[in-house]
Amino acid sequence: MTKNSTVPVNPPLFVARHGFIHGIKGITILTLLILFSLNASSQVAINANGDPADNSAILDAESTTKGFLPPRMTMTQRNAISNPAAGLLIFNTTTKCLDLYTGEAWIEFCTNEGNSDVVHNIGSGGSCDNTGVYGIYEIGTPLTVADSVQIEVNVTSIGAWSMSTNTVNGYSFSGSGTYTTPGLQLVTLNGSGTPLTAQTDNFTVTANMGGGTCTFDVTVQNSSPTTTQCGETYTYGEVTNGTTGDTWLDKNLGADQVATAKDDHLAYGSLFQWGRLIDEHECITWSGSGSGTPWHGVTNTRSTTDDPGHSDFIAYGATPFDWRNPQNTNLWQGENGINNPCPPGFRLPTYTELDNERATFSPMNSNGAYASPLKFAMAGFRSYANGNLNDAGSYGMYWTSSVWGINTRYLDIRSSHAIMQDTGHHAEGYSVRCIKD
Repeated sequence: MTKNSTVPVNPPLFVARHGFIHGIKGITILTLLILFSLNASSQVAINANGDPADNSAILDAESTTKGFLPPRMTMTQRNAISNPAAGLLIFNTTTKCLDLYTGEAWIEFCTNEGNSDVVHNIGSGGSCDNTGVYGIYEIGTPLTVADSVQIEVNVTSIGAWSMSTNTVNGYSFSGSGTYTTPGLQLVTLNGSGTPLTAQTDNFTVTANMGGGTCTFDVTVQNSSPTTTQCGETYTYGEVTNGTTGDTWLDKNLGADQVATAKDDHLAYGSLFQWGRLIDEHECITWSGSGSGTPWHGVTNTRSTTDDPGHSDFIAYGATPFDWRNPQNTNLWQGENGINNPCPPGFRLPTYTELDNERATFSPMNSNGAYASPLKFAMAGFRSYANGNLNDAGSYGMYWTSSVWGINTRYLDIRSSHAIMQDTGHHAEGYSVRCIKD
């Protein structure tokens, strides 16, 4: 083969002659590259006029009727490529873009299918804003649609968007869609792959069309946190608020799922009297967003010990409004605290920790609470006076471990506000969301 070979594009047959290859119909660019790799110093021109390849190119294709067709695949298939080489090029059928791997991350080149170029920004290399990490990340467990990350993006000009991360520890994240309005908004990146090692992994997100980069962390664990209550074992994921840096269970204790709406009754879970252990007093069968049936009855006889020894809800409508006599304000203090209902490694949050989460709500009410990384659900509460269930679907009351006199501080969420209160009577039944110790 000559140093500068020319491949005519019109003849239908494949014939090698005098250093020229006539015809490429029925063969692929890949075949040509394999053949020409036999001579590392050769240059190849593919055209109809016999012109030699440009001196700067090892392969120079020229046509006014045909184009170069790279491998086509979905975002998921692209992310499944093992150890992609720097410079690898594919056409992404999910985003309708050409994707190039830089050696560290995939970047995209597209024009948003005829729309004006999207203008958006996720940052310039620092931590992603308002990050929420959702799902269960365990060694050897393939990620599902429930394993995802939300980050904030500032959209200046609407259009199609796509983002992806590098692959770390066997898994990665990506997402795409179309902005329909400008301004600050959250986008979701779905996980794929299988975590290999229990560790904290740092990912870099790259946004298309020069939208910047930012980073976030995901912790892979050996096994998922669980609680056994109300006749079954509940498995929890972890969610980290990128603003506060705190990691929590992804749903309320005793909840069937992460909330899909603020009044999603499958996300309500159990309603605990402050300081009581898991003993079924907290169990409720929810039949709808505003209705549920407690498992057990109500008694007005207070307990003289930290473990009442039964499953009834203990109502008491006089000072100090506590299910225990005398009061014990040392319950629920830390991971190893007496009657801590949270899984190993988790505990009730302090006033400050829960208030820090509240400060990230936007707007500062039940809508903002649900929109936050923790996706708070409005399970209502049970009355300290009679054990009745009140305001399910409208109010969300969440305990802290911080005692305030004869009461305990809690988070009070409604359609009108989200504020910290210091009047939580221990005999009331509120929701519990556990924080990682």
